[in-house]
Amino acid sequence: MADAYNSFSERMATAYSCNNDLPDVSSEEFIAKLADYNAYVSSQRKENVTFGLWSSYINMVQLLLTFIRGTHESNWDLHVAAVRLMIPCYFSYGRQNYARYLPTY
Repeated sequence: MADAYNSFSERMATAYSCNNDLPDVSSEEFIAKLADYNAYVSSQRKENVTFGLWSSYINMVQLLLTFIRGTHESNWDLHVAAVRLMIPCYFSYGRQNYARYLPTY
């Protein structure tokens, strides 16, 4: 999972490259906060089913927005990275035909 995240974050960094005052996502401080957030989300998912539902919904919407951006900007790397990250969602939500044929895409 960490390798997939690193690969995805590198593709996102190249896709969203701009020169403004946004925080550096590769900084140690950001990575530590992201790890804390992920630990919080995973603990809350175990305790509260509704939290898990909305958390997975937010993740799917973020993936969809990334997919749409890659498509609109003709950014093939971002498009394919978003499709790769969508495949487990199709398996977990019972869409086996989509999950089966997307890797050939």
